[in-house]
Amino acid sequence: MKEAGEIAEIKSSRKITNEHVNSAIEKLQDFKIKKLDTINTSEKELLELIKNNTGKTTTEICKIYFDKTGKSERTFYRKLNDLEKSNSIILKEINKGYDEGKTTIVEYNITKTLNDY
Repeated sequence: MKEAGEIAEIKSSRKITNEHVNSAIEKLQDFKIKKLDTINTSEKELLELIKNNTGKTTTEICKIYFDKTGKSERTFYRKLNDLEKSNSIILKEINKGYDEGKTTIVEYNITKTLNDY
């Protein structure tokens, strides 16, 4: 809405029209594509792995990643943090109590568009 308002303001319009909203939505989609283009190929592989295994713990996904690529656990967690910083994934830390401790659930970040609401 803010972007649509700014587009309307640039065109000296007092009301936000469908044309302004559509322009704002197009800008949003272009931004998401550019962000995914900046991710390197190994991070894209991990992102695809997370997309297929969303909702699993970091330990489970790390085992799958190691079996698939042979790369270390340290590399996995570094790339995981990079993907979280770029808002491509969501890491949810859950405390399961005294006996089991903390675990982290990895979820693919699905960006909702205005059409989803």
